[in-house]
Amino acid sequence: MLARGFRKYLVTQLTAPRCDEDFGGALQAITWFNQSFRGALPAVSEEEGRPLKRTGGFKAELYFQSEDSKRIGDALTRLRYVPGEGPRSEAERSTGEWRNMFADFLRDLDAWRPSGSEIDFFHQKATVLQSLFQLAPPGEDRDRLIEVCVAFLQSSGAERQNPAEWLMQLKGIVEQAGSDAPKLMEAFRASSNPAVALYGTVGLASR
Repeated sequence: MLARGFRKYLVTQLTAPRCDEDFGGALQAITWFNQSFRGALPAVSEEEGRPLKRTGGFKAELYFQSEDSKRIGDALTRLRYVPGEGPRSEAERSTGEWRNMFADFLRDLDAWRPSGSEIDFFHQKATVLQSLFQLAPPGEDRDRLIEVCVAFLQSSGAERQNPAEWLMQLKGIVEQAGSDAPKLMEAFRASSNPAVALYGTVGLASR
């Protein structure tokens, strides 16, 4: 019953008005659904993924160009690299000094508001969150990162305005979570946002 509701939600969102270019987001969403529920539900057809209206061409925006964004980028680089030396080892990323840097970065990230449209903001922050999963060693820091991801996804509103792009980034975050993906999906399922909670429930069932 829940999966059928998710199918209806997906088709409704995919047929909503969107820009002239698709960039593969709608196709990815359809492919993911059809692979996840093969044999259990009718496949979503290409026709069901076509928008009822096109709203014009896409205008490319340059990301991470503002001063605040550059500061976030520089801070992320310091988490990843030792200045003048190279990438930090996992052991280096487990020290108290690095963990303090990580906690400071999460606070700055929470306050960061990139310029541009809501979807540009969403993509930039989601990209940073994916990068953090590549850096944070298992343990409390990754648990905190999971909390940050859930809070961000349930408050963004992108699932209503740009569902295909929202789903693409959500899947990317889950993939980067690696061995913590089941824990992340459990946190999704407990989310106060119906779309995030639904993805967590459906995703757990299809894994």
